[in-house]
Amino acid sequence: YENDSSDKTNLILNNFMKNKNGKYLTEINNKKVFKRDTNIERIKNISNCRNKLLNMRPFKGDWTIMIDADIKFDDNLIDRFVSKNLPDDLVALTCNGKDFQKCRNHNNCNHYYDVLSLIYSNKNSGFLYFMKSGFKCCPFQEKEDINKWNNNNFVETISSFGGMAFYKTDILNNPKINYSLGFHNDSKYSCEHIGFNKLLGNFGKIYSDPTFIVFNSENSK
Repeated sequence: YENDSSDKTNLILNNFMKNKNGKYLTEINNKKVFKRDTNIERIKNISNCRNKLLNMRPFKGDWTIMIDADIKFDDNLIDRFVSKNLPDDLVALTCNGKDFQKCRNHNNCNHYYDVLSLIYSNKNSGFLYFMKSGFKCCPFQEKEDINKWNNNNFVETISSFGGMAFYKTDILNNPKINYSLGFHNDSKYSCEHIGFNKLLGNFGKIYSDPTFIVFNSENSK
């Protein structure tokens, strides 16, 4: 489902992917291209696209991976996930999403991409922190979380990067799980991952793995 991307993913897919009736698999959900911001109409369209995917439920298997078309990741990432010792209460594992922007603190790394989706355990907004501190490779502000991230340990989140994430299939198949507008605490900034992860949080915990580095390639140089 194509929403507002500018990377021509739909044209690439249409070159070699058709269903048994000869029709293209991609669907243009919204032809308007928004700025990459917190525009409510844009977030609604993204939620609509993601919910169309969820309408294909029930999914099979123990785990379901949801991946945006513009995400790049190592070939062995799924094998690494299978070999992970996961917490018993985990319902979703998110990745360390990067893009082409450089970290403000280091010259040799890229910054954490989806700060808009991040809400800290103390309910503060990751986006508001980003506005104050600028691009960083570590998306957290609490010392305990920063230490976990820097030591390659899981960090529990309320909402985090959703461009590629692993979900327990039986939880994802629950019809009550869907994408909707979600707002940061006491702020105007909205993201579809917030509402989605809030619902997931009713069934367990969401963790982010700093070692699962993936890249958002849209608008990359």
